[in-house]
Amino acid sequence: MKNKDEALDKFILFKNEVETQTVKKLKRLRSDRGGEYESSKFNKYYQTFGIIHEETSPYSPSSNGVAERKNRTFKDTINSLLLTSGLPKYLREEALNTACHILNRVPLKYNTSTPFELWKGRKPSLKYFQVWECLANVLVPEHKRKKLGPKTVDVVFLGYVETSYALRFLVIKSEISSIEVNTIVEFCDIVFIEDVFFKKIGISSSVLLDDSLASTSIPENVEKMTNVGVNPSSTSLTHEELDEPRQCR
Repeated sequence: MKNKDEALDKFILFKNEVETQTVKKLKRLRSDRGGEYESSKFNKYYQTFGIIHEETSPYSPSSNGVAERKNRTFKDTINSLLLTSGLPKYLREEALNTACHILNRVPLKYNTSTPFELWKGRKPSLKYFQVWECLANVLVPEHKRKKLGPKTVDVVFLGYVETSYALRFLVIKSEISSIEVNTIVEFCDIVFIEDVFFKKIGISSSVLLDDSLASTSIPENVEKMTNVGVNPSSTSLTHEELDEPRQCR
């Protein structure tokens, strides 16, 4: 959400997903008295669907403690991921998505179940988990490369794709013209190098880093490129349906 004016649209999407996936009705919304939740459009939406809007007491964030503490947990996790990895700040959204994915599969303090289990009704698989910002080699599909020349590119692991078997990576070295350095890509045919990390790569390393990675703003050439068809037998699966962990070394 880029600005608060999008709050209602995002809430409608959230409500639709919740009610479709859980077959339960959303009856209440608790907010911290933010103006975006008190607009005339939002109030009309509450009335239309019979949703009760609960507000915290003025200047007392503790009355909305669960949400406030969860926000702090996410911020701390994102900060830890970025500081530990040395990756640039423009990847904070990737860090946030990874933090959400992991924390949704961690048992709650007040409940032995995980948020994933409470939502899906089954225990999550952790076999596919990888170390954030570790290096990997990905096999580029044939139509994206020449017959003679490199078949793989060097990447840094960024996170998980929620709707498929693929994972997300930042390209840090590429000798294939169709894939540029600093491009964010999604692949599923991967060999992980879990004991080598972005921050610890020395000058003598065979992995060459691009100087623009030091930038704190999004480079113009950062774009999403989805790799489809590399492993057709796996692309239809989600991570939780994976029986065996991916190949690592």
